Amino acid sequence: MAKKDKKNVVVENNAVEENNEAETTKPNETKQDFVSKVQTKPIWRIHVVAKNNYGSFQKGEEYEISENVLKNYNGIFEILNK
Repeated sequence: MAKKDKKNVVVENNAVEENNEAETTKPNETKQDFVSKVQTKPIWRIHVVAKNNYGSFQKGEEYEISENVLKNYNGIFEILNK
């Protein structure tokens, strides 16, 4: 077997150079800045019992769901007063 000559090949990679120009510093935000950006609307939980089997809801089981879930699954739940 004959040995093949190895050649040094220079490859240009412009992508690496472009990535080096990217900004790597983070803005000086505090935890309070983050918290103030997050919506702080409370999620009200409603205590219900399932009237029918539907998906992961089993008939006769009690659940605590949000008002949005109650609206989306209209007629599946009966609201309990607790």
